[in-house]
Amino acid sequence: MQRRDGVVELLAALVVAAQLLAEGMLEQAFVDQIAGRLAVYLGPIAPIVTRKAARDAKTRSEFVRRVADSLGTQERAAFLREVGYGDS
Repeated sequence: MQRRDGVVELLAALVVAAQLLAEGMLEQAFVDQIAGRLAVYLGPIAPIVTRKAARDAKTRSEFVRRVADSLGTQERAAFLREVGYGDS
């Protein structure tokens, strides 16, 4: 019974670790999605801004915030709402 409990605890820890890792990873599809939304505001330089932000950011949230910093106050608020980061 102890071994089974240990295995269950290990699996639970692995699930938590995978979730934390997934939050920190910047998949290319996510970067491309954000670049597409940013292009509405910045035009053709959006991919350059997102590429730099992706290189420097450690999490998705940090990435989105770095990208949003390239916008003015009102545009930044609208952009963050559009991409689902407006409430934080």
